[in-house]
Amino acid sequence: YIPQGQHTINPDYKYRIEAKLPNEEAEMFLTSETNIPLAAALTTFNKSTSQSINAGTDKGKTEITLNLQIPSSNSEFYRLNVYRKIFEEKLIDGQLVKIWNGKTEAMDFISADKEPLSFHESLTEPFILINTNNLENNRFILKYRSTSSIASSDKLDHVYYEFEALTEATYKYNVSKIKQLKAEIYGNPEPVINYTNTVNGYGFLGASNGVTDSLKVD
Repeated sequence: YIPQGQHTINPDYKYRIEAKLPNEEAEMFLTSETNIPLAAALTTFNKSTSQSINAGTDKGKTEITLNLQIPSSNSEFYRLNVYRKIFEEKLIDGQLVKIWNGKTEAMDFISADKEPLSFHESLTEPFILINTNNLENNRFILKYRSTSSIASSDKLDHVYYEFEALTEATYKYNVSKIKQLKAEIYGNPEPVINYTNTVNGYGFLGASNGVTDSLKVD
């Protein structure tokens, strides 16, 4: 972790790590290098909308449609985590007011309009990976669903997100990890190729640079 105030990020600068065993020959250095991409915020090309689910096992939950676009950036790969804040009603000066109780809840990813090549969903963490090389442009539509029912004392007028620009190595490592976990959980006769970007050894060195913000939901 590099504090923003202590380091000016230059996407052209290479960060390098070297390691070797004592008395090892110089040419057997284990080496890996990476860069740090510039962060980018998400914007919308249309209003984000919500719809209450009134039937089935998801009754009481809310489905969100996010019409998103990525401004120009030096990165082609991203990681997105969408969540909501949980509110409770409190009596203040004789009036019921909805106050954030300090808790958050990850939103469940439902679908994307350009699956499957552009997006990879994690099975163990609440994020998706985005590869803009597979998008015709930087616009896409994502749908999420609240994990729990939205009570009358709660509200969902904003969703919050963590959006990280990734190096290509970070993206490839995470995709490989996701595929490996899916193979273990669902069973897969095809071999899963693990990712490494280390010379003279096995390992991974990558970087990300993110922003946290919110999107208004109508």
